[in-house]
Amino acid sequence: MSARHYAAFAKLNWPVNTCLDTQKSRQMPARKSKRSRRVAPAGAIASDATVTTEAETVPATSDLPAELLLEVASNFEVLVPFDRVTHRDYDAWFHIDEVALERQDALRAMSQVSQRWRKLFLPLLWENVEIAACRKGKGQWHEQCSMGLIKKGNGLAENPELAQYVQNIRVAISKASISEALAALSKALAACTNLKTVNMHYVHDNTAGAFKEAFKPDSEQTFPSIENLLIPTQAHSLLRACPNAKRVTRTRGFGDQFVTAILKAPCKKLEMVIGFGVYAWKDNPLEKLIKVSPGLQHIKDDLSAYEAKVAELEVPRAKGRADVEAKIVYK
Repeated sequence: MSARHYAAFAKLNWPVNTCLDTQKSRQMPARKSKRSRRVAPAGAIASDATVTTEAETVPATSDLPAELLLEVASNFEVLVPFDRVTHRDYDAWFHIDEVALERQDALRAMSQVSQRWRKLFLPLLWENVEIAACRKGKGQWHEQCSMGLIKKGNGLAENPELAQYVQNIRVAISKASISEALAALSKALAACTNLKTVNMHYVHDNTAGAFKEAFKPDSEQTFPSIENLLIPTQAHSLLRACPNAKRVTRTRGFGDQFVTAILKAPCKKLEMVIGFGVYAWKDNPLEKLIKVSPGLQHIKDDLSAYEAKVAELEVPRAKGRADVEAKIVYK
């Protein structure tokens, strides 16, 4: 046996004679280590390593007061508001630019710092569910939006802990996997019991039939928490399922069909209607709406200068309802 092997046994205090034959051999003294090593007790190596890893990965900022952390989070503003039409903003039409995802990306990163930060930032992360924004280089926009709606919609339906945080949802709906996407949307709307706003940034023109199938008129399913709807005419089937809607905005489509859908729903708690369109005014909708929505206070329209001149001749005055405000807002 070499001197190196003898030295190894000497360090372990093993009796050399039990490992070798009785023949005497020259033993070289073990060379002292320049730096002493601490040997962890048996069974403690894994736990000590775990503690060291956690201590190294948890930053000191995780102990900051909750008030200070929330103040930091307040600086991550919602760059694209959920409660109004955004077609003319941010140069968006079919989908919204990935700038709308900056806030959720920051909050997601902060929620993964520690368990304490997760409890603090997870509700803020899921307060707004953005499914109308697309990331560059991740495929066609309509596939991103459809797959995102299917994934998040079904995910919220299966996870009530996250669904309870959701207050605003924005989607962009194309014809890609339309049936599956609308089914996932219906599940999500039912699961999000605190949902207030549904914003359909874009909906393909030829989807009225798919919406009618997903939100059937004879269905008893309703979404009572929803108060603010921004939808095109082809998605009018959703109105029937939102009996407590207070504010309805037509984002696209024919105004007369939209008014008819409101009357048929009916939206009895309606307080504001936005975006009738000039042709809807010709059918004297105001008095009809007041009959089904006695709490109606505001009717606003966003018309071109030409349409406004035509509408001024058609705007009806509700009898005995001076508190109803009929406004025409120029582009």
